[in-house]
Amino acid sequence: MRDITITEGFAIISLNTQDSRHKTVAKKAALRCIAAARLLDSYFLGESDLDTLIQQLPAAAKLSLRHQKELEAEIRTQLFSTGYMEEVPALLGCDFLYYSAAVTMKEYRAESEIFLRITESLKADILEDGDASEETICYLWLLRESGCIYDIFSFSEQETILPKMNVLMTTNPLAGKLFTLPIHKTAEQHFKAYLQFKRKLFHEPFLQGVNLVFPFLERRQSIFIDTEAYCENAMERLADVLKRVETMGHHSQVVRTSDTAIVKIDNLYYELFPYAMTGEIPVHGVKLIQCIPS
Repeated sequence: MRDITITEGFAIISLNTQDSRHKTVAKKAALRCIAAARLLDSYFLGESDLDTLIQQLPAAAKLSLRHQKELEAEIRTQLFSTGYMEEVPALLGCDFLYYSAAVTMKEYRAESEIFLRITESLKADILEDGDASEETICYLWLLRESGCIYDIFSFSEQETILPKMNVLMTTNPLAGKLFTLPIHKTAEQHFKAYLQFKRKLFHEPFLQGVNLVFPFLERRQSIFIDTEAYCENAMERLADVLKRVETMGHHSQVVRTSDTAIVKIDNLYYELFPYAMTGEIPVHGVKLIQCIPS
């Protein structure tokens, strides 16, 4: 497998599971950071020095919708041609409300091997003892600015990363410049942080299994899949979920069956909670809540 650029690697992480047909808050943030990643690649090729790089990066935050669309088309063509990404039915289409209404949605899916290779390499470099590479420093900054850091690192890992980033700011010139440079939109970061907070609620023991209601904007983080039977056991519920997911063209792998089941779907992990939609006729099923296994 050939070496990939920071632009390609970050696009593989940030566009995975993103809506491929429409602009969303998350995808806009990802595209701005992909534009920044291109500047970082130019820096590593020696086409600019550090001071020039830092002066150029804020322009990525002002990327117009037209330029975002053009950039997405370019990176899509590039990643599709290498087999690093493809377009598949959206996992959200498995949600009861959309599945029962036969709503068709599409999303990007990164090739599993390359996605795992990039993310595991990042984790090994930043979480283990020793200095992180400058490439990892760039990835950390891009993940922070796009909000994707919540999708890659667990809560405990984030607590480990923060002090290391603070140390890097004082010991590495690139980190010292990058980590103090914001290019994100405040509203987008607040939205991501809000979803992070709501997701964390499900890790509190007294809230596990509680029927929390999520608004439309959060449905991608909380997908409800109706199951066939009313009084089924946990393994039967899991089998129903896997059948729906795989029928819709998704890759799935059971990670844990004891306690709360965890399933890996298209490179991301989800916990399964029993759930019932109330109404004239209650609908029983399972909520899929995005998580990162400890």
